[in-house]
Amino acid sequence: MYRFLNVHHAFALLLLLILVAPPVQAAAQAAPATLSITLATSTARPGERFNLQVLLTSDVPTRGLQLGLRFDPQVVQVDDVSAATFYSDWAGTNGGSTTVIPFIADNTLGKVSVGGIAVLGGPELGGPSGAGPVLNLELTARAPQSGQTTLEFTDVVVSTAEARSVPTVSTTGAAIVVDSSAGAAAPQPPVQDFNVEPSGMPAPVHVPPEGPSASAPNWVLVGGLSLLVGLLTYALIVFGQAALARVPLRGLRRRPR
Repeated sequence: MYRFLNVHHAFALLLLLILVAPPVQAAAQAAPATLSITLATSTARPGERFNLQVLLTSDVPTRGLQLGLRFDPQVVQVDDVSAATFYSDWAGTNGGSTTVIPFIADNTLGKVSVGGIAVLGGPELGGPSGAGPVLNLELTARAPQSGQTTLEFTDVVVSTAEARSVPTVSTTGAAIVVDSSAGAAAPQPPVQDFNVEPSGMPAPVHVPPEGPSASAPNWVLVGGLSLLVGLLTYALIVFGQAALARVPLRGLRRRPR
């Protein structure tokens, strides 16, 4: 079933490229094209995510391409494949548009199904040429310790503006090396308790001047309060004694007859 879908996608893309390309009376001889990957060798640590791009170089205008990818799923996994800007930039400035047949990653079998990009509309016999990125790749290093694999192209077809396949397309894959010791992070200094300002820089830490601790009791204030409480207590005692001393005298007075 999977192989049938790949053949179906490839056939659909070729038919689409033929239908959307402007017709011509005589086809010109196409120059070779080249597909490559941005880094010939990529090194990553286990679990690290990284990005690559597929680059197309062509001396003649092209209207689209199709390709698949193959890799070792024990070493790396492909998280996403998306169209880059080589075709869409040209189409956007020349009154055209692009259509994409999805590139679907299978990280069990270690392949990306055949997908494609095609230019719709725009000037007759027109299309982007030169060099530019056609695909963005997002990958994750999967090997637990170390390993190596080659990211290879499969089922490559590049279409000219005359709806013909470029007769010679050279491809250069990429070596991906997973190494647990690659780019090991340097030992980090002890963590300090800084306040982080919105700018992302640590705010200065304010250290109180030397002297009595802010949390220590103020003995002058405590002494003053104690003295005040003592004076009030003494005044209450004296007043109370005087009041009690006058009570018996009032009781002994004789009432007038």
